[in-house]
Amino acid sequence: MRPTDKKANNISWLMVLAGSMLWGCTDAPVLVDELGQRQSAIINGSLDVTHPAVGALHSGNKAACTATLVGTRTVLTAAHCVLDADTGAMLQPVNFYLGGFPGGTKYSASSVVTHPAYAGGNLSDLAVVRLSQDVQGVQPMQVANNAPQSGETVLLVGYGLVGENSGEFGTKRKAANTIGKMTSTVITFYGAGGTEGNVCNGDSGGPTFANRGGKEVMIGVHSTKGGVCGQEGHDMRVDAFYSWISGQAQGNLYTGGPTDQAPPQVKITKPTYGEVLGPVFNVEVKAFDDVGVTRVALFLDGKKVGERTQQPFAFQAQNIAVGAYTLEAVAFDQAGHSSSATASISVQSQGATPPPPPPSEDPQDPENPATPSPGTYGASCGVSGDCQSGLCALDTVTGQRFCTALCDLAGQSSCPGSAVCQPTGDKAVCAPLHDLDDDALAGGCSVGPDRGSAASGLWLLLGLGLLLLRSSRSRRR
Repeated sequence: MRPTDKKANNISWLMVLAGSMLWGCTDAPVLVDELGQRQSAIINGSLDVTHPAVGALHSGNKAACTATLVGTRTVLTAAHCVLDADTGAMLQPVNFYLGGFPGGTKYSASSVVTHPAYAGGNLSDLAVVRLSQDVQGVQPMQVANNAPQSGETVLLVGYGLVGENSGEFGTKRKAANTIGKMTSTVITFYGAGGTEGNVCNGDSGGPTFANRGGKEVMIGVHSTKGGVCGQEGHDMRVDAFYSWISGQAQGNLYTGGPTDQAPPQVKITKPTYGEVLGPVFNVEVKAFDDVGVTRVALFLDGKKVGERTQQPFAFQAQNIAVGAYTLEAVAFDQAGHSSSATASISVQSQGATPPPPPPSEDPQDPENPATPSPGTYGASCGVSGDCQSGLCALDTVTGQRFCTALCDLAGQSSCPGSAVCQPTGDKAVCAPLHDLDDDALAGGCSVGPDRGSAASGLWLLLGLGLLLLRSSRSRRR
């Protein structure tokens, strides 16, 4: 923290240098914080092996504190643990250690944010540290958003010293106490002895836990001490700052449900391939996650179009000029993971040639693992809209539906590959080499039309986009 009295600050640092110096991961001395002057350890505590999410925080080779994993990559600690006591500048680098210090697993910080109202002492003494990678295999602790109760039994945890200037930082301890006094933002614990313990230098930023429905939740962050270690300890109430903590966590805050380890899956379902777009068009996005999607953001050529926090993830783009663009949908889950999907689109006039079709396989949509774009001849289809020609045919020899097209009997080259132009009534279509009945046109769910004329069959074909091809082999009984 930043004492307001510069002279007291200098004296405090001399005391720390004389009696609380310890060596960290480099050859530079690490200064343990002093609760109340700088940072705070658990007095009258016991070894703690039951809170793997509580780790040590090492900032700028100057401060050693305690911190707690509250999301897969979010850590909560005290503001003074990451700030230079003399200048108020952010200490760099900031590293979080789980499983011991300095021999535990090290996680580097990608960003650190202190509460904007922090002004030294226990005035908004909170910081959120965002890690550069997810922590695997450790359950984060839940941050309480409801108020603690005076007289409530709590558990204090920290890596700090066991006595004034004891010089022993790096062993995690725990101790029980009760809430002695509360203000709107601060919890106070009194004394140490018997079955109760309290905080000391090096415990700063550490958690206070309380039981909520049979489950431990974090209700406070160690901030300052009053007098000598063990006499009085002060915590910041996390419920009073819950909105700020949640906002800084950017969705990566554990809320008590299953831990979210996998990123979401996302797909742009509209516009569809080949759709002619005008200056105003709708965009629809599907997003899936093993725990839950918190929001989807849409970008057009890198510019944010909008954001939705619940289904349906639907957007409208307006006043878009003629041209080619890239749509990007980015989905986020509760753990802060994200993934994106892109689509190339073209805002153009009617009748313009559509871009080449994208690959038919789409592994991103678990409900639709192979979703073909409107196909050319031979592509699998189910309805007329699946085919560029608007004609989805059923070959009764193979039982397969496929995209076909009308053709001219006089121009065999108009059919692709090994397909041939075959007569069906008074018209012809491209199809595999089967002998066809002269009256093979049928439509509408494999139900034949009224054969008043060949023309009636053709109109049904054009209206429903379904062609039934009957093989002469199926005719021979």
